[in-house]
Amino acid sequence: ADKALREIDHEKTTFTRREIESQRHDLVIIEDRIYDADRFQWAHPGGSLFVAMFGGRDGTLAFQSYHMRNFPHEKLRPYLRGRLAPGETITRFDQDHLELSKKLGGAAPYFAPRHQQYKAAFIWALAFALEAYALTVKRSWALATVLGFLYAMIGLNIQHDANHGAMFKDGLKNMAWGLSQQWIGGSQVMWLQEHVVLHHMHTGDVHMDPDAQMAPAMRGYSGSLYLPWMVLQHYYFLLLELGYWVVPNVGHFFEVLAWSHKFEYPLSRLAMPCWRTQSTLLHLLYYVRHIILPSLVAIRASSPEQVFGAVGRELAVSLWMSTVGGFYLAFFFFLSHNFDGVHFTEGAN
Repeated sequence: ADKALREIDHEKTTFTRREIESQRHDLVIIEDRIYDADRFQWAHPGGSLFVAMFGGRDGTLAFQSYHMRNFPHEKLRPYLRGRLAPGETITRFDQDHLELSKKLGGAAPYFAPRHQQYKAAFIWALAFALEAYALTVKRSWALATVLGFLYAMIGLNIQHDANHGAMFKDGLKNMAWGLSQQWIGGSQVMWLQEHVVLHHMHTGDVHMDPDAQMAPAMRGYSGSLYLPWMVLQHYYFLLLELGYWVVPNVGHFFEVLAWSHKFEYPLSRLAMPCWRTQSTLLHLLYYVRHIILPSLVAIRASSPEQVFGAVGRELAVSLWMSTVGGFYLAFFFFLSHNFDGVHFTEGAN
């Protein structure tokens, strides 16, 4: 009887979007209903972080994008906490997309085939072994070049698929392999914020898609801010790509501390307590592996008059490794995101 009364109360309870966005990051909006994201995140088969990132947000289209079916409202009734207030705009499932998903059926695999998983494991194991060799035996420019390339492969072949929930059927495995983004110096949380929460939900939206915004460095589309030096961007964009490593290796660290992507898009406070700490500690571990430990080894192996030169060389080797990996990733991004036929929108929601 008490349970039935609670359900009736939840059916009558209403929330405005503004109220949820500003005050209730423990809730998530799905169509016209409001669910307890704080409780459901620990029961979510795909891992808690995916749900936590949408705390205080509308997760309707995100659910459809990843599940390709209608939301099981009846099944999640125990987590229902209310409905959108009258007059609020309701995000509905895209019926054309659902129909297309139904027609596709099993024609396209939802998860990585076994040989892709083996390839990913080989790349990660090789990178781990070479890094261990570099720290315990000898670091070199050639080895740093290979490691930089392998880090880029981890970014493209492992963390990308895993953090999109597409490497394994098991959500916990995806979350674990998604941490490879931290291994190569980025942030799993910031990657999910940029790609899952923003880019893939608002593709090509000049305000909501971070990939559409390149100013003040470059002009990404005809309607964006124009600054005088952009007339030369087709010459200097390769130089900018050489410095892309700063974005994940340094920028994401401070964004996690500020809990705001590009210091403009705030993250859900529901994800903050656990994932902010995790991301910060793993980022510091990356700095230890590529700055502190090589420097300590150089200091131990050098005479007092050679210390500064030896440490400088080790830092330069680490910088080169980051440059190689970052350049490959940035060049790949340009090829896959900026080409004839790409269209940008404004306020498409």
